[in-house]
Amino acid sequence: PVFVVISAADEKINHIKSGQLFERIWLMAERHGMSMAPLAAAVQANDYSKKLQEVLAVKNRPLVFSRLGYCEKKSHHSPRLGVKDTLLV
Repeated sequence: PVFVVISAADEKINHIKSGQLFERIWLMAERHGMSMAPLAAAVQANDYSKKLQEVLAVKNRPLVFSRLGYCEKKSHHSPRLGVKDTLLV
């Protein structure tokens, strides 16, 4: 299954509010043992975004697109570099 946030306007504030909504839903999904995986290209790349609008048969631009569901096996977080290794001061 997928999860899509569609906004009535494509303004900066709508992007912010869509992101906030997505975060709340992601946290709620985690509490219920579900996983989400955002797929940014589907809404950020214009060609993909327009195609997604056609597939969903919606007039307004989707701002968030994510997979949502239960995982049989959760993956471990990949190792991250420390701040000192990535930030030049």
